[in-house]
Amino acid sequence: MSLTEPFVLPMAGDPETEAFFAATDAGIFPLWRCQECSTVNGPNERSCRRCRGIEGEQVAAEGVGHVVSYVVQHSKPDSAGTTYRLVVAIVELDEGPWWWTQLAGVEPDEVRVGDRVLLEMVTPEGGRAIPVARPA
Repeated sequence: MSLTEPFVLPMAGDPETEAFFAATDAGIFPLWRCQECSTVNGPNERSCRRCRGIEGEQVAAEGVGHVVSYVVQHSKPDSAGTTYRLVVAIVELDEGPWWWTQLAGVEPDEVRVGDRVLLEMVTPEGGRAIPVARPA
């Protein structure tokens, strides 16, 4: 059985991740734009991957990208012998950064490198919003 709908567990923030989760809770996938060279970096970057500048600002991603690579995670059988398959993909956002995420809404056998995807925020009960990709 494939998990084509998002399978996310509640996440709790901490001081290091609070700005990220505050943005995702508001429906925004946050990126970090370098003040020195304007390169857009991932949300977890602490310095620019291009010029190593450390001053920047948070910007909202468009939430569109393509699959760079992916794996299909297989679960161990449950008590009824049922197994599940979950697609985890590396998505290159149109702004440039790469992001690991679950790819939902598609069967594992249908995923191809280069597939266009859209990020959406999924909020599990009792948790924070988490970005998940779906086919565009």
